[in-house]
Amino acid sequence: LRSSSQVLRIQLEQRSQINDFVQRIRELHANSSSGTRKRDVQVTSIVKEDPMPQFRVNTEMFRALFEPRRKLRPAPRARKAASLSVENAAIFVQIVRASNVPVRRQATGGIYPASPGRPDPARSGFGGLGQPGAGQAGNAANRFGFAAESSNVDDGEDEPELLNTGAESVMSFCQVRFQGASRRTSAQEGRSPTWSESIFLPFIPPRKDFSPSNLRSISEKVYFNLFDEVIVETNPDDYRTEDQTFQRRERRYLGSFSIPFSTIYLNGRVEGMFRVNTPEVNLGYVTRSRGDSSQRSFAEAESGLDGLAGDLQNESANGTYVYLMATLDPMLATPRPDEDENSSAAGESSKLMRYGNQWLKQVKGKMRHRAQPNLKVFGTAINGDATFIPRYLGPQVPPVGQNGTELSNVASLVHFVSLLPFLEDWQAFIEGGNDVWCTSHKFLEVSAGDWEEHAILLSNYLSWLFRERSSVESYIVLGRGVPEGETVYTLLADSNAALRILFNASSGRGYLTSDKHCPLIEVSLVIGERNIWANVQESGKPSLMRWNLDNAKDWVPFWSDRMPRVDLPSVQNEIMAYDRQDRKLASYLEGEISDQIQRSMRRWRAKRGPTRFNKVVGRKFNKLLKLLEERRLGSRLGDSAQHSFADEHFEELRDVLSHNQLFGFPIHMLFTEMDAILKEVRNTDIHSTALDVTFALGVRVEAYTSKIFSVWIYIAMLIPRR
Repeated sequence: LRSSSQVLRIQLEQRSQINDFVQRIRELHANSSSGTRKRDVQVTSIVKEDPMPQFRVNTEMFRALFEPRRKLRPAPRARKAASLSVENAAIFVQIVRASNVPVRRQATGGIYPASPGRPDPARSGFGGLGQPGAGQAGNAANRFGFAAESSNVDDGEDEPELLNTGAESVMSFCQVRFQGASRRTSAQEGRSPTWSESIFLPFIPPRKDFSPSNLRSISEKVYFNLFDEVIVETNPDDYRTEDQTFQRRERRYLGSFSIPFSTIYLNGRVEGMFRVNTPEVNLGYVTRSRGDSSQRSFAEAESGLDGLAGDLQNESANGTYVYLMATLDPMLATPRPDEDENSSAAGESSKLMRYGNQWLKQVKGKMRHRAQPNLKVFGTAINGDATFIPRYLGPQVPPVGQNGTELSNVASLVHFVSLLPFLEDWQAFIEGGNDVWCTSHKFLEVSAGDWEEHAILLSNYLSWLFRERSSVESYIVLGRGVPEGETVYTLLADSNAALRILFNASSGRGYLTSDKHCPLIEVSLVIGERNIWANVQESGKPSLMRWNLDNAKDWVPFWSDRMPRVDLPSVQNEIMAYDRQDRKLASYLEGEISDQIQRSMRRWRAKRGPTRFNKVVGRKFNKLLKLLEERRLGSRLGDSAQHSFADEHFEELRDVLSHNQLFGFPIHMLFTEMDAILKEVRNTDIHSTALDVTFALGVRVEAYTSKIFSVWIYIAMLIPRR
């Protein structure tokens, strides 16, 4: 009871801080908006007269007459947003293909991959419920390109021989979940499956209100889960059929990712290659290595970044990716953006504001060949004033780590910043939709922020980390990413080594600028402590750009000979006050999370019989979770460390594997509320197996400052060897 009350207190405190902060912003924005409305009186509201006639020639009509006709390749037509009279809508997803899907280490005994050409096996108690094959496209379930799914068809079980790599196979499918509904593709074989299937999921907004003001407040996400489908042989309990073997399909979790509904809604269409969040260790599965992080270049070794660049390159090359497109059907009307939100705002000097607006117009003229650049030189502070964005940047001292020592490497700083909860402005500031830029102190106080708060805090920590090395500098990058649309990244550049790394500070993922898998697809501005540079090159994709900021043909600087630099005071504090780490509270959290997961799994499996947990294996998992946190902090980087990391898992579980088949994985989360943790565990579907299994659960919570907690959950099921 004591641990439950402590956890509840944390959740209530966090919600109260966020709600109080959001309410303050709404009140300030309402006051500012009312003042603006009083000052800005439109002439048309006073003078009533007929509009002047406008004579225009539509040249598009004449161009269409002379365009070549290509019946086999028709030109796409632009979709128009539907009016507010929409009664029904759906999320339309086209799932095309995947690459580098994890495969089974070895298929043995009663488990083997399902095959598109093999008829559905007979399964006791499941009647005709089955997964249609790739060639069965004529039934009603496959009419829109997706296979029928039943809630009774659950996770499959693979029998891994973890210490030996045997025959490798996988039958993967992609499941899409939204608002309690789910659909899936057919299962396809191989590391690089091709589905090319369409999925429709019904979308019902709150109160069935399709107005932009209601739609942009929706914080739900669309989840994409990757599973391996396996066929399990089971023996019946009835002695009269003991000589018969029954088969059933089950699924095994491989990874997942999510796209916020607001991203699909505001962008109209989201398309690209999405990296799947695969577990750090997936017992029984392996991902083929397509890189060698042990072979570092001399530049990387000399950069002083502890081989981080090579590890990021290796992780990207070995990642699992899914290519898809998601949109709304029909396309729904979006709120009209306030393009000149800082044009009349107070804050900076009138001279700087005028020059800033002129510079933006000049840059926009040079970027006409690029679609929707993300251009902004003034951020809206919480009091509504316009603030020159470089004033948010500058060295800031990071907090201490787990053992009372400073977070003293890039990986640990990236990990800490990624643990801060994400709060997008569209959900927080519904009244105006303006993008509010908070200081780092306010960000940590509220314990929630969006792209710019995470990117600024990480950039400032990196500036402090490399304060004595003039060759290493940190910046923030304004651009567009997949899937989030307009976004802010952190850039770490070492001029001596010609090395540049882009970080998505809210997710903790890093990418080399040469990485073709980088989800940042448009670089518009690079902002440093002393200047701003606009990218006017033909391409805004990082891997296709030239990154010499001194080249005026590629990068237009804000401060130049035309407008010499003006020294402006920073809005940040170099030294911030951090709360003490609460390890006692972390211990309470561990116990409460473990109890809640066990109770929830027993409830989810109530119709399947008793649910048992092996505490001995759970204690082994707890030891392994400590190694996972150390790896995130950068104390176990490098190729040799990765090999020993996997070996330690297998050595720790050797005695368990000798008597059991084992399937499981660790899950990492930041702590916001208990429901989010339970939702993440349930999303893996590990609980829904119909086999007679014993589960093992390990939970570890690491405490950081400002009541920030890193939550690790290791969950697995054990099947006794017969």
